[in-house]
Amino acid sequence: MFFSNESSTPKSNLYQANYSNAVQQLANAMKLKADMLFSLGWLRKRLWRELKRVVDNTPQDEFTNYGERLHDSPEMRFLWAFMSNIQYSLKDIRCQLDNVLPREDPAQQLYDERNYLIEELASIKYAGQLYLLIDDDQSWRKFARRMPFNDVNGQATLQQFFQLLDRISLITDILCGNGAKYNIFIDVADLNTVRTEQKQLEMSDAILIKALESCYTYFNSKSAWAAVFCVMRDDYGYQNMSDFERNIAQLSFFKISKQCPLGTISKALSDNLYMKKPIKTWPASSKFTKFAKALRQAIQEELSK
Repeated sequence: MFFSNESSTPKSNLYQANYSNAVQQLANAMKLKADMLFSLGWLRKRLWRELKRVVDNTPQDEFTNYGERLHDSPEMRFLWAFMSNIQYSLKDIRCQLDNVLPREDPAQQLYDERNYLIEELASIKYAGQLYLLIDDDQSWRKFARRMPFNDVNGQATLQQFFQLLDRISLITDILCGNGAKYNIFIDVADLNTVRTEQKQLEMSDAILIKALESCYTYFNSKSAWAAVFCVMRDDYGYQNMSDFERNIAQLSFFKISKQCPLGTISKALSDNLYMKKPIKTWPASSKFTKFAKALRQAIQEELSK
């Protein structure tokens, strides 16, 4: 079997604050999905593209009210607040990492801090709607329309939200191996091993089966199992294709009838060479990319129940 048949409760954070049960449940769900939820490069690009579009379509006149143009809708106010806080925390994070004590692991320090900040973010009532954000041009607009920009008493909370989101997303980029983009160079290999082991503890065969069954429409051919293998590889450290195929044969499904005979995965990866690389690099239009994203989402939903 892949995992224990009993999933464990996520370990409590060292810095866990005294939040309500609802906030803590939301925070725990966010922590499980943190790498995907707070990798916001796609959002930065979309918002910059939108800002450029608005600027290009605004008449260049000395009497134009440019400020009103940038604040005339919730979408524009969200864009302006988000963009104004990009890398707000970068200088402080660099200073923090430059002054790590000799026995401290900088990657672990950032990981612990991110968990603490996620709990703080989860205490802001509209932060739970971050799950609406996916890489398309509508989700961020819908999210923006739900934010209380017109609440004069909530401006400090709005500012706190955007600054927390900035810091968490920066830390996430670093923990996901993109620190060099910010001229930050720390070794995250050991932490990645620990995180993979923790994910394995949180998973179970039962959860995997439920997640796969919820995605049964993607099983149009046996090669679809290759996308499942790649999710197990990228997220849970699963490396052996033959073991994967043997373990799949031991699981019982109700909705999935396609088999995964020996050799299925290696052939599918040979036919689709991009699948040998991390899922985040796959072409967005690929059916396997869509399946992998759907399966990841299904697993996280099962884990958060």
